[in-house]
Amino acid sequence: MAGLTEELPVMQEMAAEQMQGLLLADLIERRKLMPVFPEIGNKVVAKVIDMKGQCTIGLKKDEEYELSVHHCGDFCGYFYHNVFNWVTMLQFGGTFPMGEPDVMEWVCPNSSNSVKIQLIRKK
Repeated sequence: MAGLTEELPVMQEMAAEQMQGLLLADLIERRKLMPVFPEIGNKVVAKVIDMKGQCTIGLKKDEEYELSVHHCGDFCGYFYHNVFNWVTMLQFGGTFPMGEPDVMEWVCPNSSNSVKIQLIRKK
């Protein structure tokens, strides 16, 4: 039993090293399997055109974000939730009954730090 007690820390250290190696290998393999978002319909871009205050997540004026039904990228999830249906409409060829058919303007739901965007359909 004394021999096992002496070997236990060595065995634990070896197991920890093997586990770290497996975790690293798993992370490398997962990076290879990053999702590829399908290109369906029209490209839709959200362009930040105006700001009042500072955006909570750091969006800046003149930045652009490609959006689709499958992907919101680095765009704000809170804002994306509000414009998702309009992104879908633009992506799949629908039109809004008023204004330009390929451009819509929306304001962030965070009224304290308001961000205004244009959703632009690029054919």
